[in-house]
Amino acid sequence: MSSTRSKLDSKVKLVLMLTPNKFTEWLIQEGLLKAEQKCANHRSNELKLGVYSDATKFPYTGGYVWISECCPMRFVSVFHGSIFEGAPHPPSCILKLIYHWSCQTNIQNVVQWVKVDNVYIKGVYTWLRAICTLAVHQKCKKLGGPERFVEVGVISLGTTSQDGQQRQVKVEVLGVLDYAEKTIRLRAVEPVSDADRNYKKRFQTILEPLQRWVHKDSVICIDLTVDKMTLYSMGFKNIIQAAATDSSAKHTNSAVMDYLRRIVPRMFQNTLSLLSRQMIQQFLDELVWREQFGTYALQAFNNITSHIAEQTRMNTNETLTQRLYQVATNPFKDWSVLPANYRETPANTTPKRLKKPLV
Repeated sequence: MSSTRSKLDSKVKLVLMLTPNKFTEWLIQEGLLKAEQKCANHRSNELKLGVYSDATKFPYTGGYVWISECCPMRFVSVFHGSIFEGAPHPPSCILKLIYHWSCQTNIQNVVQWVKVDNVYIKGVYTWLRAICTLAVHQKCKKLGGPERFVEVGVISLGTTSQDGQQRQVKVEVLGVLDYAEKTIRLRAVEPVSDADRNYKKRFQTILEPLQRWVHKDSVICIDLTVDKMTLYSMGFKNIIQAAATDSSAKHTNSAVMDYLRRIVPRMFQNTLSLLSRQMIQQFLDELVWREQFGTYALQAFNNITSHIAEQTRMNTNETLTQRLYQVATNPFKDWSVLPANYRETPANTTPKRLKKPLV
């Protein structure tokens, strides 16, 4: 892994050494900036990418700006509609944060090395987790299928009082694992209140995502804590129920339970009491994304930039950062459904001026 890490370090270092205009060209070629823009007043008119003679007017872009022929007094920033739009820091700073997020660098070191405050880092990382949510929803296939084992498990995460006497359940986490493909989905579920301990209702709420996530003809493996009848009522017919430790069972849910008990709590450690259920879900989506798209730093960096580029190419009524804010606010919504006004710019569109590769 050290060789892939040094590959990533070299790649990012090369990009950060580019002049502002070359850096802008690299961002456009990578798809991190839009490769086409339309006039706000005349939607059918495309803008042209130009270079302003006085580069100090647009210092972060080396003078690059979108120019309108129909409205010549209007300039449109090359950052419009991208993750860099309206940022109080240069785009190189956000790229550094994407790099450190990919490497899972300690936050205190990021503050020290990138010279931005903790609040700004948290904001950018929230956007990146929203990108993870979108990618998980839009790219993850349904789990299981005929004669395929899908393990289903539930754990409760909670906080304990200082004297250790009282334990309060903060959230229940559903884990669903396709055993053959080794792909996992996770969902944070509001625990039922003490006043409403309805067993059936509890499992209808917890297991609801299986309707969208899992093929009905899969073999569902559960332990004795999961309600079998709820799964039958949802249309699942092939169910194996056995204790996770039962070695005589044809298949158990031991792999997903091990993951839920060993890996998931590590994500939160001492922060669980401070997090809303939405924030817990964001972190779970990041974990699922890393399992599938970012198991090491170079892969994480390449895939998160690729997934940011995919979202940047989408043309909708709101800006990218507005859309990411909506996703972060409600990661439970089904984001696999694309907006009705959605239109995507082809992936290989690059303004003529920028056809030559840079790095």
